[in-house]
Parts: sequence; structure tokens; C-alpha cells
Amino acid sequence: MKIYKLFLTALILSWVLLMFAPGAVVHAQEVKSPTVVLNISLQQGKIRINEPIPAIISVVNQSDVNIDAANLSIFVPESLVLYDQTCNTLLQPADYGFGEIKANSVKTQNVCFKLNLDKAYAGTYNLFFTLIYTWGEKTNLVTVEKPVEIDLIGGETILGIPLAFAGFVLPGLMLLMTLKWFKVPWAVNLATEDRIIYGVFISLLLLGPFSYFANRPDAGAWLQPFNLNEQVNFQRLAIFIAIGLVLGVAIGSNHARQTQKKAQLLINFRDSYNLVIKKSLLSNQKYSGGSVVFQNKANNFRIIGAHYVTTDTLNQVLPQFRLTVSQIADDEIKDKVREYLAQEGGDVGRICADSQKILRVIELISADTGKAFEISQPVARINPETMATEFFENLPFYEIKKEEYNASLVGNEETALLEIVD
Repeated sequence: MKIYKLFLTALILSWVLLMFAPGAVVHAQEVKSPTVVLNISLQQGKIRINEPIPAIISVVNQSDVNIDAANLSIFVPESLVLYDQTCNTLLQPADYGFGEIKANSVKTQNVCFKLNLDKAYAGTYNLFFTLIYTWGEKTNLVTVEKPVEIDLIGGETILGIPLAFAGFVLPGLMLLMTLKWFKVPWAVNLATEDRIIYGVFISLLLLGPFSYFANRPDAGAWLQPFNLNEQVNFQRLAIFIAIGLVLGVAIGSNHARQTQKKAQLLINFRDSYNLVIKKSLLSNQKYSGGSVVFQNKANNFRIIGAHYVTTDTLNQVLPQFRLTVSQIADDEIKDKVREYLAQEGGDVGRICADSQKILRVIELISADTGKAFEISQPVARINPETMATEFFENLPFYEIKKEEYNASLVGNEETALLEIVD
């Protein structure tokens, strides 16, 4: 009986020692799963054109167990591209091995995200990070989902308007507004909505070539401020606006000069006869040295003159003028005219058929105060039914509406714009 009790006591002690032995603790620790935390820290939640987002990935082993190996996989949507910490070298495929991670330690990896401009669309996307780690013969994983917003417009605004949108509108709009100030007709008549639409197209035409060359590998640094692919800031926007303003001033100034020149050539009834001749030949260089006939579309009346000038809505028909050289008041000018006629062989008919030679004669007598010019053959209106002729006496020109008449030229030296007699 004593032997039985001793055996039972020894058995119980052996079980107790087995349960609380150090080896049993180690075994318990080996089967325990380590606690691993995956942290993703983005520098900002928005990614913009040519503004990469640096990110820090950290793996924290919060347990007393060593991790033998850890491998991180990153899923990036096609709108983004993953780079290394320098933002220059692609990480492809998007995997990174952390290797062994000691107990109660941290390992980090710096990466960078950029926009894939060919496939970037505005919106919110998710970045998926999956960490697979092993210890002993066991494997586990941790996943993290991180949202990121693609902003193709930008956060900076001017009067509540995003700078990126303003960069596509203001250069062309500034050009149009400048042209309107110079009273360029097609810019003045644009409605506000149309002006904005045209502003976008003009901005693309102005800055598109700069952006194309700025994105080439051999592009100079001076092209970058004009690059539409770069994020628009206040400095770049000011450059864009200045381009539209400068070009608008250049075009508007040229239009103003042309308008002023055109206005100076408009014939009015206060002009002297020699000035009427000069303006008509400078305004309309289609001078044939003969007659011009305008036929009324409705009743076939015909208007006959020696030359004509076209305005926006009217045709100004000119009579034949006569220059009497002997009536030139200034003797010196009179001699110069006779000398010029002699140089041309005295062929007055040939001289009067050439607009440049007529202008030369007008130039020679421009300072004369006499009355050497007069109307030789007035503008005539002929009724085709009765052939009755009505002359418009003492009119240096006669005005008719453009849309009411058809014009034709008749070669006839007898009705040249200028007749010269001694």
C-alpha cells in the first residue's frame, strides 16, 4: 500500500514539473503569433500634375518574436506610377523585401508616387499595401488601404477660380479683351460665353507649342514657365496672362494702324480733286485706265464712271478729271510737271492709263494752290430703255449701294480717270 502511495505521489510531482518546466514556456512562446503593424504615411492626400507624393512605409514588430522574412506588395492604379525615394527610378514590380525584422523593432522604406499623365483622371483612388511575413514555419499577412485624390486642377485659386482652369482661360481671354479695347470687330462682337470658349482655344494655340517643346528631353529650362503640363501657380499664371496681353497689344496696334490708314484714304466731299484722285488710286489699285460700269440688279440702270472705291457698304464712283497744266499757279511746279511729261515721251494717254504715273503727277502738284483740276466727264446714269443720260455735275464721286449693283470694267482710254492737257 505504501508503495502505491509513493508511486502516485511521484507521478503527480512529475506532471507538475513537466508543466512548469522552462522548456514548456519556450514552447508556448514559439507557437504564439507575432503582432505586426503596417503603417503608411503619405506626405499629402492629393497628388497633382508634376507634384509627386513622398510616402514612408513602416513595418513595426510589436512582439518578442523575430520575423524571419517580410515582403511588401503595393497595388497602384494605372493613374499612378510608383518610384523609389528619389522619385526618379521606377519600382517595377511594386514589391519590396524587408528581410528579417527583429522583435520589438521597426523597418521603414521611402517611396514616391507620381501621376501617369497619359492615363490620369481626376478622382479618388485607393492604394493597397499587403505585407506577407513568416516566422518559423508559419505565415501571416497584413493589409492596408490608403486613399489618394488625383487633382488635375490644383488647390490654389484666384477669386475662387482654380489656377489650373484660369491658366487655360486667361491668356486667350486677355488677348480677346485687349483686341476688344483696340476695337477689332470680331473681338468686339463676341458674347461673354463665346469669349470664354474662344479664350480656351486661343490659350491652347498660344501655349501648346511651348508645352510640346518643353516636354522634350533636350528642352531648355527657359521653356518650363510656359509649360501647361506643369502645375499652375501665381507666377506661371502671370506669365501666361502676359503672353496674351503682349500678343493682344501687338495685334491690336497693327489693326489700329491699318484702320487709321484706311480711314485716311476714305474719300469725302471736302477733299480737293487731286486728293480724291490720289485716295481712289491708293484705295483701289485695280485701275484699268478705262471706264467702270455698274448695272442695277433690279431695273438695269447703269452707272458709268472712270474709277471706283469700295467701302463697307458702298461703291464710290468717280468721274473723269482734267488737269490743265497751264492753270498750275506755281511756275516751278508747272515746270516740273512739264519736265516729267517730257521724260515719259509726252504720251499723255499712256501716262493716264498707269495709276503709278498718275500718282507721280499728283505728288508733283500736291503743293499747288491753283485750280488746275476740274471735272471733265461727270458720272453718268443711263436708262437702258430710253437711253436717256443723266449727268451728276460737279460731284467728285457718286455713291451707290454695293448689294444693288454689279460692276464691270471697260477698257477705254478716252474715259481714263485723269485727262492731262497743256
